[in-house]
Amino acid sequence: MGPTCFYKNKEVPYCCVSCSNNGSILSKILAYFLKQLDGLNLFPRREGLKPFLLLDGHGSQLKLPFLQYVNMAAHQCIACIGVPYRTSYWQVGDSAEQNGSYKMAMNKASRELVLQKTRACITNARVEKHKIMVVLTKAWEQSFVRVKQNKNCSQRMESFDTKSS
Repeated sequence: MGPTCFYKNKEVPYCCVSCSNNGSILSKILAYFLKQLDGLNLFPRREGLKPFLLLDGHGSQLKLPFLQYVNMAAHQCIACIGVPYRTSYWQVGDSAEQNGSYKMAMNKASRELVLQKTRACITNARVEKHKIMVVLTKAWEQSFVRVKQNKNCSQRMESFDTKSS
């Protein structure tokens, strides 16, 4: 269930959701997502034409499950691996300020949801797993979607990187 979209006249009928204990995209999760996309046959593979995959180069992704999957003849792709830990040059919306505002917004949205449940006399008022998207959407809007603040943050990071080089 979830939203659908159309890509090259094909309806992509579902969401693919997973998580890890530490919030990272692990190698097995990445391989699982690619398998789901391959099952939809969205990206053609033939001589001289393979899908392109841009990764940030974090070590948690570049382990055996992912590497085995993308090296099978039927699943090969062109993977561009960025420089680990220097992704601020090309990773959109990743800064201490944004992450901090996101964490604060997540806490605030969680507290608001629990308060609403408490006021409605719901026993054991807490944020259940199926409500996390409600909380996340509110937090996202108050952090990573703030275009003006994020542009200012990005400009400060560029200025800092230039000075420290």
